[in-house]
Amino acid sequence: TKNIQDVWQGTSSQENTKITYDPKLKRLLCQFGGSNTSAYLFHLGTGEWTKWEYGNTTVVKADHIVIDEDLNINLIKDDSSSLMFDDNITSYTVNECENGIVTERQTGWINLTKGDLTSLIRRLNLKYSTENASGGLNIVLDIYANGDTSSAVWSKTISTVDVSNKLQSFRVSRRANSILIKISSSPAIIGSSSNNQRLLIQKIEVEVD
Repeated sequence: TKNIQDVWQGTSSQENTKITYDPKLKRLLCQFGGSNTSAYLFHLGTGEWTKWEYGNTTVVKADHIVIDEDLNINLIKDDSSSLMFDDNITSYTVNECENGIVTERQTGWINLTKGDLTSLIRRLNLKYSTENASGGLNIVLDIYANGDTSSAVWSKTISTVDVSNKLQSFRVSRRANSILIKISSSPAIIGSSSNNQRLLIQKIEVEVD
């Protein structure tokens, strides 16, 4: 809560903030200051915040987040292009050519200990599935520590092909009293719009002593 309070206090044009309720996943999607490049998600079940960077911010800009009749999230770009994206953004189309999009998700700060004490981060475990990744799809994992987002204390790039429910475990061996985890990917387009790469992150967990 304190971290998101700092974000809110540093937000200009607070009166332009928009909040949308996602009934499927029971979360609030908050566009602080009317931001059209990212949203902060408040998960009502756990009381946790995460940040969603849409990616390729020169193209993917969501002026409005709306819920359709099937309770799906849609992002609307409010300009002459009238572009619409779902919340699993993987591509966009310009002049009938489809292009891959970098997308990024990150947690809020997760406290591991109290005060100045630190814990040992032993491993990070990732479960995921990919489609049409035969050309190589990169997944980038970063861990930041102790309130410092200027540089990651641990980073890992995974180059994967088509997999289903794959579980990988990585040694971290870093000490921290709080961590923030960021995951990003850069899907590419192979041949045609029916063959764009897709990535599903099913679970991320951290082993801590």
